[in-house]
Amino acid sequence: EGHARALRDLGASDPTPPPPIVGRPAPDFQVTDSNGASLRLSEMRGGWVLLWFWSSRCPTCDAQAPLLKHIASRFAGGAGLRIVGIAYDRDRGEMEACRRRHALEWPTTFSGRRAWEDPVGRVYRETATGPLYLIDPSGTLDGIYTNPREVEARLAEPLTPP
Repeated sequence: EGHARALRDLGASDPTPPPPIVGRPAPDFQVTDSNGASLRLSEMRGGWVLLWFWSSRCPTCDAQAPLLKHIASRFAGGAGLRIVGIAYDRDRGEMEACRRRHALEWPTTFSGRRAWEDPVGRVYRETATGPLYLIDPSGTLDGIYTNPREVEARLAEPLTPP
């Protein structure tokens, strides 16, 4: 009928961690960022971490970028905030052009795979662009947001459970 299916081997998978649940430990991952540096979530404990699942072609992400830059500068330093971008781009050039346009300086992963194939996306079971996963200094998933202003408000609160 003119239909064809192509299977692609994604390699061996690690045992599937439990899904991310607010109030429980955030699923750990280890990846290489777009600059070639190794990045492991569990090694970032002691400060807040914000995982941003994004794409250069996402209008919502384009609007989020300046707000995230503001939040990063407001809460940087000490046991402050670290942002890690999880890029769902298939074209590295487009991803890097977007990072330059917004002057994004935080580490960003690039797998070149679709959202459902991305290694971190698979661990977090996240296929959408725009979600923000806030992880507290102990490594617990504090909240899942879509609005950076909500993240900013949460970070401005005293350290209390969500």
